[in-house]
Amino acid sequence: MIPATPASAEQYYVSQRMEITMRTGPGVSYKIMAMLPSGDGVNMVDYGKEWSKVQTADGKEGWVLSRYMTKEVPVNLMVKELQKKNSELSAMLAQVKSENMALSGTKEKLLGKEKDYNDLKQRSANFLEIEQKYNDAVRQLEEQKVFIEQCNSQSHKEILYSFSIGAGVLIIGIILGISAKKQRRSSLL
Repeated sequence: MIPATPASAEQYYVSQRMEITMRTGPGVSYKIMAMLPSGDGVNMVDYGKEWSKVQTADGKEGWVLSRYMTKEVPVNLMVKELQKKNSELSAMLAQVKSENMALSGTKEKLLGKEKDYNDLKQRSANFLEIEQKYNDAVRQLEEQKVFIEQCNSQSHKEILYSFSIGAGVLIIGIILGISAKKQRRSSLL
């Protein structure tokens, strides 16, 4: 369990030394409680000119030489943090590159589909005009069929009429021929 840090405590770090001693009191005559490695974060409980009282992350309180304490984040911690961020950013970059490759393929497919669409659009642009011409041709064909049927019917009627007239002329010719023969017989008698 981590004890609560005092509200007025500020974050300090052990400066760029290998290790410093944390003692039970403010002086070298006091017993060493712990060795604090460079970069360890501590909470400043009481800052003094020579000695400062600090609290470690595990809740121990002790005294360290003030000259070894700094508010600045040590370079080695900054390097570790930057390395961690660099790793995260590298992973994100790899993911973005992967997504970019996938999107490039999708983009190529989209461009192909867009070309197909534009081709179809261009070819179908004349569809309504062609459909109108087709409908006109169908209508004209129907009109010509009706006209041909009328002509065939008229021609059939004319043939029947002509045949009827020819038959009538033949019958009249036969009748006239018979009657002329009878008249000649009667005039010869």
